[in-house]
Amino acid sequence: MLERIVRTIFTIIIAGMLLGAQAIMSTSVKPVQVVSGGGTADIKVSKSGNSTEYSTMELSGKCLTPVHHDVSANKWYYSSQLDMSVLEEYTLSQMNDYIMYGGYDFTTESKKDVYIRLELELDGNDELNKALRVKVSGPYLGTYVLSADNNVIDTDSYINSNMVQSCNVYIWYELEDENCTIDNINNANGTNIQIKVGAYQKDA
Repeated sequence: MLERIVRTIFTIIIAGMLLGAQAIMSTSVKPVQVVSGGGTADIKVSKSGNSTEYSTMELSGKCLTPVHHDVSANKWYYSSQLDMSVLEEYTLSQMNDYIMYGGYDFTTESKKDVYIRLELELDGNDELNKALRVKVSGPYLGTYVLSADNNVIDTDSYINSNMVQSCNVYIWYELEDENCTIDNINNANGTNIQIKVGAYQKDA
């Protein structure tokens, strides 16, 4: 079945890459400490609207169907024929059966500005992985799209103890990608995803 093409586990990792402690979203909560010479910048995560913060939280995956997303216009398109020439615009709520998305809040106790690094790790050898996209978007963060070929982004956005970085995370297979073929869809075994939201030292 074409829609049964994706991974069984989706994990977001929130990591203090260079500046401090690491937080991982997982069902079994396991705080992980990362020691650095420049002090700590623990980054915590919570689901939007929920004040409970976690170091580790694992989210269940789901089966996805390839769709097209116009990132610049923030519009979503579905094709029952998996054909870019036959697209129908859908609202985000209509895309619920085909993509994966959710809202998250990131916080830190660091008094200093902690600049945010986004990183994507894919566990699996599916050729279809090359068509996987992860968009991380927020009012202060901006909008960034991660992929297998563009898996580390150092943003100009920062966080400190006086603010919360709220963002939405969207995961989909991009129908327009040349690797999103019927053969690759049928041969896909599933992929584990890790999205790291961490800290990096910005050059002075």
